[in-house]
Amino acid sequence: MDREKFFEDFLTMCEHSKPYKQFPGQGNPNKDILIVGKESTDVIDSLITDKINLCRNKQWRDAPRKIDTSNDTWMNYQHLCDLIYWRMSNYSDYWDFEKECAFTTELNNNPSKTTSNPNKETKRAIANRLELFKDSDFIQSFPVVILACSNYITNQGVGNDRQIDSTFDVEYDVNGGEHYFTKMNKFLLITIRLIRNFLKQEKNWLSIHVS
Repeated sequence: MDREKFFEDFLTMCEHSKPYKQFPGQGNPNKDILIVGKESTDVIDSLITDKINLCRNKQWRDAPRKIDTSNDTWMNYQHLCDLIYWRMSNYSDYWDFEKECAFTTELNNNPSKTTSNPNKETKRAIANRLELFKDSDFIQSFPVVILACSNYITNQGVGNDRQIDSTFDVEYDVNGGEHYFTKMNKFLLITIRLIRNFLKQEKNWLSIHVS
């Protein structure tokens, strides 16, 4: 598997997407964890182009970013990656999960004013984004995917209505009272509900790790 080629192909797909460019994400594309957040604030084509160029220049792979304690989402991402890898960051004032642990991207490229009840344009944007994920060898190559996008992705009904199953080619399973999505015991998705439970309860995850 040539992850670097997959990544360049993904950047090209984002760059030439219609009717507008797609936010690529940031972090280390050669790591095993993909974190999918809810939505990006970079929605203008020029800003997305800048992000694509930064990805091509390997900007986030080499330099941890200064911790912003007001950003609960990124604090949780750092904590979550540290738990998965049973590690402690080498930096006291910087987030390093983008360099050492994961690549992050977003599910929505067209933010809605009310995320609890997305409008038609946002739903259409999410559907386009899911197709991009489904068609991308890069996105599909991650052995661990963490879905931190709440109600923006669902898994109810049958067929394509089961968006998690159909997008990531996985199946719903129950393990020890918790809900997982697995593929041949190799591919694991964790929903935002599980993330909150793990961080709240400070429980050990001996069965959830990246070897």
